[in-house]
Amino acid sequence: MKLRVLAALLYCAFSGAALAQKSASDVTEAQIRQYKATAENACLESGKSRGDPIARVTEFCKCMTGVFEKNLARSDWQQLYFLASEKREKEEANMLGPHMGKLRVCTPPA
Repeated sequence: MKLRVLAALLYCAFSGAALAQKSASDVTEAQIRQYKATAENACLESGKSRGDPIARVTEFCKCMTGVFEKNLARSDWQQLYFLASEKREKEEANMLGPHMGKLRVCTPPA
C-alpha cells in the first residue's frame, strides 16, 4: 500500500473515532485500544477497497500496528486520541508523521 494514502486514511479514520475528553491524560486504556483498532480496521478496509490481496493487506496492517506500538508511548496514544476527539487533524498528522517512514518495513520487496 502506498504510505501517503495510508497516512491520509489514518488521519481521517482517527479523527472520527474519538469521544471528547477534557485532556489527553483523561484518555483510558480502553479508548487507546479503540483508537488502535480503528487504525487497523481503516487500513484493512482501504486495502480491500483497492483490490489488494487480502493476505497481503492483513500482513501490512498488522505490521503497521506493531510499528506504531513499538514507537509510540502511552502518552503519545493518549495525545493522539485526544487530538482526534478535538478534530485537530493537522496536529494528529504531525504526531504520526515522523513514524510513517518506519512503515517501509511493512512493505514486501517488489
